[in-house]
Amino acid sequence: MTPTAEIPPSSELTSQSGPNIWYFAYGANMSTAILTGKREVKPLAHKRATLPDFSLVFDVRGVPYAEPALASLRRRSAHPGQIYGSGAEMAACGVAYLVTTADFCKIIATEGAGVAYKVQEVRAVVIGGLKSGVQGAGIQLDPTEENLTVRTLIARRPERSLRLPSARYFADFE
Repeated sequence: MTPTAEIPPSSELTSQSGPNIWYFAYGANMSTAILTGKREVKPLAHKRATLPDFSLVFDVRGVPYAEPALASLRRRSAHPGQIYGSGAEMAACGVAYLVTTADFCKIIATEGAGVAYKVQEVRAVVIGGLKSGVQGAGIQLDPTEENLTVRTLIARRPERSLRLPSARYFADFE
């Protein structure tokens, strides 16, 4: 299998979604500096969003010691479809970027789609802002009723046991 086996051709992406695609970014790709700098992608728009049916996990094998694990998404076993959960079962939060088909192809090519990740279309809920005063929880996300169909990257061969994230995930958000 070639590394590009899972990357849909541009003509297929365009016919399914028009010239632009909503891409759900999590982990390091939430950083605009990473997306616009390293990946050379120019988002047309962005929205804070959550994937109610998925949790953020670190289950993609990296390079031992230097990059032990990369981020991915795993379908939630508890509370699917709900924004709130606890611990590892909390819904994944990230950024939905509206990008051109060409930029989406850059993202999936530079992220190792076909090797480490596969493209999956999922439902995202736009996060409208913050609300306070929720008992026992302090400030929580206030989801809107706006749903988006987004494409995201999910581990092709997830590890059974979760790993510690790579240090760069912390450095990207300092």
